[in-house]
Amino acid sequence: MNSPLLPWKTASSTGSVGMVLPDWTLATWVGEDCPERAYRVPIRFEVAFEVTPVVQVALAGFDHDQRTSGRIRLTVADLTPDGFTLVITTWRDTRVYGVDYSWLALRY
Repeated sequence: MNSPLLPWKTASSTGSVGMVLPDWTLATWVGEDCPERAYRVPIRFEVAFEVTPVVQVALAGFDHDQRTSGRIRLTVADLTPDGFTLVITTWRDTRVYGVDYSWLALRY
């Protein structure tokens, strides 16, 4: 069965966050078993989607203390047709000073 091709709607961008932000805690270290720390970046689409899109986030680069392992995770939270929250997480003794990221939202 043939179905008509539907136009894809897309949105994408890049960004950087880091220590210059007042609530940045990813560079804070309080010992070997330092708890997981997260920084949340609200992302709003320039034009809202009609329905909730699929979103892919990617790590484009990061600056961390070279004395420890580079532990970092990027996830999507609170996804709606208007935007989402990018959650950047690190744990244990990793100190992250800055993160560069990109994202892509798709919907047909």
